[in-house]
Amino acid sequence: MFRSQFASFQSRRHFSGGHFDKYKSITNYRNTTRLLGGIVTVNVVGFVLWNIDRIPSDIKDRISAETRKRMPNWLKANATNSLRNFREGRWWTLLTCSFSHRDPNHLIGNMFSLYTFGTVFAYLPRGIPIVATITLGSALSASGADLAIQAARETPGYEQASLGASGVVMGLGTAAAALRRRFSRMKLHVSVRQNRKADTLKPPLGLHSLVSSPYHYFFYYQDTSLGPFCICMMKDRVLDTPPISGARLSELFSIFSVYEQNSIRFLMIDT
Repeated sequence: MFRSQFASFQSRRHFSGGHFDKYKSITNYRNTTRLLGGIVTVNVVGFVLWNIDRIPSDIKDRISAETRKRMPNWLKANATNSLRNFREGRWWTLLTCSFSHRDPNHLIGNMFSLYTFGTVFAYLPRGIPIVATITLGSALSASGADLAIQAARETPGYEQASLGASGVVMGLGTAAAALRRRFSRMKLHVSVRQNRKADTLKPPLGLHSLVSSPYHYFFYYQDTSLGPFCICMMKDRVLDTPPISGARLSELFSIFSVYEQNSIRFLMIDT
């Protein structure tokens, strides 16, 4: 009888007594934050490569002068999103541009936001694949939208290029805010319905592509610097904190998101 009860417990895995196993929750949190730390590290390495001439001389002297000279052009060809790179077959730039920063303020703002929004998913049972999916999906959708805008505004003799993780930040931030409505049930435990399929707070994985794509138009091409904190969840109090904007506020881009029983509705308003 004990074995049958133990087997039944094993079949339910970590869902026991209506709660998510505390040990596995903490372990999942640590692994997800390690993934976020790895993403931040990759972005920092990209920033160092862009500013290789500004690093301390004792480290810079270990790198050949020829390598330092070629580095900017190599990064432009492999770590920026542009029509030229795409047409010449360097399709990987759709992804690598989101891990590339030249300006320190740009890097610090994006990495702080990315890590802050990403930790929301660290409490979920499958935090690592969720963060990875949203990160990659947001990067690709934002780059695709950026290329479409570049093609529409292409001017002979003038080459446009973009870089940075702003699209990824918008995707993570919006998905995290959409979960905020039910976040009070998470903490270290995830409430589940007894004798029914576990309710594990399914994240809106498709929402990131709808937000990170228009982000480039509303904030990069319309002379706005609202930054990654521009998400305003006001209708349903999905996000309880007020929006934080940059120095110049020429537009307000509000996203009203509702997450109810696996259905997502969102509205973008430009005022």
